[in-house]
Amino acid sequence: MPDVPLERSLEAPAGVFRAAVIGDPIDHSRSPQLHTAMAKLRNAVASDVAAEVVELHYSRIQAQPEDAQHLASMLRSEPGWVGLSVTMPMKKAMVPFMDSVSERVKLTGALNTVTVRHTPDGELALVGDNTDVDGIKQALMRAGFEPERLRNEPAAILGGGGTSVAAIAALMEWGASRVVVAVRDPQKARDELSGVIAAYGLHIELCELRSLTNSLLKPAVLISTLPAPAIQQWSEQAAHLVSPDSYLLDVAYAGWPSELAELWREGGGVAVHGLSMLVHQAVEQGRRFIGFEPSEASLATLCDVVGITSDGTDTVVVG
Repeated sequence: MPDVPLERSLEAPAGVFRAAVIGDPIDHSRSPQLHTAMAKLRNAVASDVAAEVVELHYSRIQAQPEDAQHLASMLRSEPGWVGLSVTMPMKKAMVPFMDSVSERVKLTGALNTVTVRHTPDGELALVGDNTDVDGIKQALMRAGFEPERLRNEPAAILGGGGTSVAAIAALMEWGASRVVVAVRDPQKARDELSGVIAAYGLHIELCELRSLTNSLLKPAVLISTLPAPAIQQWSEQAAHLVSPDSYLLDVAYAGWPSELAELWREGGGVAVHGLSMLVHQAVEQGRRFIGFEPSEASLATLCDVVGITSDGTDTVVVG
């Protein structure tokens, strides 16, 4: 894919801007609430400084991989589109239809963001990026994690799917010296993680989930990418990894605090809600789609929208 010199998506023709989350299932996606809130927050600032106010219509589009080409054509042919938030099973399917992709997408083989941009010569281009990496990093740092610890302390990941790839990329961008990835089937995971293993192989170790019970590993941070039903099965084994001042990011949203989060806290660690990752990856999409620039106050508002505290370590009642 060629590298294309690009301007911000707000260089698109004036009028109503359109964006959507695509994937399946998406009925319970929080992305529409987050992006609608970001547009309102951006406009409140814009009106104060006489800047451009945007109207954003953000929707849900149920999609399967075979719909990827049609969706790319829709972005190119219908006016007003600024981007897509991409969830499973579309993260890999959309990649071949991009005009350019970020280094993260080249590394991970997956995207979660498609931005519609216009080149200086007036051509339209679709750009793929992976802001899940930003979401993971920001969620942990907002909770107090210090990335410098990874120079001397290991990190661990549960699960070997698409979010695991983003987690590895996030940890390696921080300069992690050792990342242990615990999965059901190490050989199958090796295929899924081939891109990041090729880039960071000497720093990545694969092991079976069942081996955690006897593990002496005490990671500075554990990122669980397992879905809620699976993490219930492996919570007690994973809890062997906790130590005082260690951090857990549990990507699964449902049923907070999860059993693993409760066990992590009991062991003296800090547990971070997966919705914090969602908020911060969405913020990076908002930058690309509508030029949203977050402040501390606006970040607190977005966390409130999804019902978590600003540091992502607890839930709040959504007003």
